[in-house]
Amino acid sequence: MKTELVRRALFLGGLLFFMLFLPVLSWAQFEAIVISEINSDNQVELINTGTQTVDIGSLWLCDFPAYQTVASSTLSLDCGDTNLGPGEVLVVTDWTVDPADGELGLYTSTAFGNPNAILDYVEWGSPNHTRSSVADAAGIWNQGDFVPAFSNGQSILYDGTSDAPSAWSAGTPNLCIDNLAVPCDVEGGTLSGGPFVFCIDGQADMLADGDITLSGESGDLTAWIVTDDQGNILGLPPSPTVVDFDGAGAGLCRVWHISYQDGLTGLAQNGNIGDLDGCFDLSNGVDVIREEPDGGTVSLINGGTEFIGCAGDITFEVSHSTSAANLSYWYIITDDQDNILDFQSSANGGNLDLSGAPAGTCRVWGWSYRGLPNPVLGDNISTLNDDACEEISSNFITVYREVPDGGTVTLANGGTEFIGCAGDIVFDVTHTTTGGALSYWYIITDDQDNILAFQNSANGNTLDLSGAPAGTCRVWGWSYRGLPNPIVGDNISTLNDDFCEDISDSFITVIREEPGCQADGGELTGGPFEFTVGDGVADMIPEGAITVSNSQGENFQWIVTDDAGNILGLPPTFSVVNFDGAGAGTCEVWYLRYDGEVTGLAAGANLANLEGDCFDLSSNAVQVIRTNEGDCQANGGELFGGPFEFTVGDGIPDMIPAGSITVANSQGESFQWIVTDDAGNILGLPPTFSAVNFDGAGAGTCEVWYLRYDGEITGLAAGANLADLEGCFDLSNNAVQVIRTNEGDCQANGGELFGGPFEFTVGDGVADMIPEGAITVANSQGESFQWIVTDDAGNILGLPPTFSAVNFDGAGAGTCEVWYLRYDGEITGLAAGANLADLEGCFDLSNNAVQVIRTNEGDCQANGGEL
Repeated sequence: MKTELVRRALFLGGLLFFMLFLPVLSWAQFEAIVISEINSDNQVELINTGTQTVDIGSLWLCDFPAYQTVASSTLSLDCGDTNLGPGEVLVVTDWTVDPADGELGLYTSTAFGNPNAILDYVEWGSPNHTRSSVADAAGIWNQGDFVPAFSNGQSILYDGTSDAPSAWSAGTPNLCIDNLAVPCDVEGGTLSGGPFVFCIDGQADMLADGDITLSGESGDLTAWIVTDDQGNILGLPPSPTVVDFDGAGAGLCRVWHISYQDGLTGLAQNGNIGDLDGCFDLSNGVDVIREEPDGGTVSLINGGTEFIGCAGDITFEVSHSTSAANLSYWYIITDDQDNILDFQSSANGGNLDLSGAPAGTCRVWGWSYRGLPNPVLGDNISTLNDDACEEISSNFITVYREVPDGGTVTLANGGTEFIGCAGDIVFDVTHTTTGGALSYWYIITDDQDNILAFQNSANGNTLDLSGAPAGTCRVWGWSYRGLPNPIVGDNISTLNDDFCEDISDSFITVIREEPGCQADGGELTGGPFEFTVGDGVADMIPEGAITVSNSQGENFQWIVTDDAGNILGLPPTFSVVNFDGAGAGTCEVWYLRYDGEVTGLAAGANLANLEGDCFDLSSNAVQVIRTNEGDCQANGGELFGGPFEFTVGDGIPDMIPAGSITVANSQGESFQWIVTDDAGNILGLPPTFSAVNFDGAGAGTCEVWYLRYDGEITGLAAGANLADLEGCFDLSNNAVQVIRTNEGDCQANGGELFGGPFEFTVGDGVADMIPEGAITVANSQGESFQWIVTDDAGNILGLPPTFSAVNFDGAGAGTCEVWYLRYDGEITGLAAGANLADLEGCFDLSNNAVQVIRTNEGDCQANGGEL
């Protein structure tokens, strides 16, 4: 038992020895690490004052009761890492610092009460913090001493002279810099003078004594430095006055003064002042700007190089661009021969006032220069390019000084009177003016000179008065500058009030007459012509072989059709048509004269579909008979376009736009567009695809085909099938699909009729009419409605706007029925002579009809009565 106690005592004693002396053994390698700065922004700076690199990550910071290692994950490090070399500093961030009161100890271990574990210590704000007694025992601090509190934004900095509070002072933060270095007490001073601007012109450019003065400098050693604007050292002159800056070329350099101590490195030509190392201080730099003259370019302040104004009132603003921003820049005004009239320094602004100048043209140039006398009036602008330190701009602004001149206006083809049909008045005008570049407008007035409309001539010389009714108006000219638009309703005389406006001394009279079509297609003489076609030999009507007599109209057009009036071509003249490729058959040549616009004038359309306010075909056509000795040459060609999709049944026309389907490589003397269902059953034979309204067809799919044929073919009829066609023909090798969809079912409802029956004795010359209001309708709906009168077999006799408009007296004896129809979109079969059973579309008839019984006094009226 005693042996065991002795063994335990020896173990405990060894452990105590180890714990007491381990910090001593570790302390030696860290003895050169000291606290050099404590910043109020929670930063602590440590410095290695020794000669060996030491890893300080395991050292502890302690401000009782807080403590962390330098390498703690909750702290961040700046200005380096924990592997601290000689003279290097490390800043620990996020350590809580209270600048009013605190302490900081640096330890080798967590034995915070052991004097052998503490490396450095400082306390501030008050004495006798928890660890001050440990620092006192270690001989690195006197208990009771303290550094005064410091302020937010400050640091307390250690100067390395002792362990007393006097070695610490509050001041501007100096983190990441060695506070213990030997003080550098030099002042580069302050330079006064400059900046200086020199023109690179081959003549010496040197500073004079007194141009630059130095004050406030101190230090054992001094020098002058000349650098470029990047700090690269160009020279180290004994004085700035010995430097000739002209030889350096264009650019910017700076003159500096430096004060320094021995040991300064980097102060050499071709070095950079940013690389200077040692104890030194630079003065401020004085700029020396070296520029070559650059006339650059001039322009108006809002862009452009042309100004137009009225002589006597010319004020405008200019600007310039130049690479020689520090040289003088003047605006030089010349005549159009470049002789100098006036000048102005750009330093006085870019507003130029030429109001005193008479009518004419002048130019505004730019002039970049240094140290030269003013321009000489009357000299040519080229004299401002003679010296080495001057240059004129590469362009100029042209200034037109005009006098307004309304001049004269006439029709483009001469004359001052135009007569046309009201609703179709379009004509061209022209004008003469000495106002040159001033604005010129056409002003339209009534015959009392009150303004109706106006148009800038810059927007064209074509005037369109098509919307005006019959009457007389006038067209004037107006020359002006810088004025608001005319006011509709004012008199034309108001456009002569300002000194920069003038109306024309004449006007055009426009007589707008009530329209009356005078177009006449005339009579054709010549032909008929017969050609054997298909043999590759051109078959053309000779020029002059057809003549026209007694025709008139603004426009004309030759038309080639088949013998059914379907348009095959619209040549500029009959003599350019080669009929050889048309195949056998007969075609006709027509002549059309028209005024204004004509619609339906397109290949594939029919002459019967021509529409316009004023047109007329020739009274006859010239036949061209084409015979073919060989086989059928018809070719339906190929269709391009589509497919097309329409939502039908909504009452909105669904039509393929003209030009949306094109045909290539087709031939044949006649053609036909065909609409079929998807089984080839023919639904319609329109003159052209664009004439078909698919809205009333209901949902489904149909196909559009193109047929070319020679001679006669059979089977070409609605209800037949394409497979039944016979003759010399060919269908297009493809069809264009038209897909018809319907958003919903038909909602039309004819409702119910109340009233009647009505009986009339007819044939006596007395009107027999159902009184207004005698028939009423209930529960009907639909976009459109129609009253219908039928016989008792449903055959439609009439389609009156209302039942009360029908006079049954002339109908003779019999019985008829009055129906009410409601429908959406388009319906077919709604025509006199058709039967109600033929109606198609989204519609509904009233669920009853009102009978109208018509008797005649001459007929037998016997009635057996009812049993």
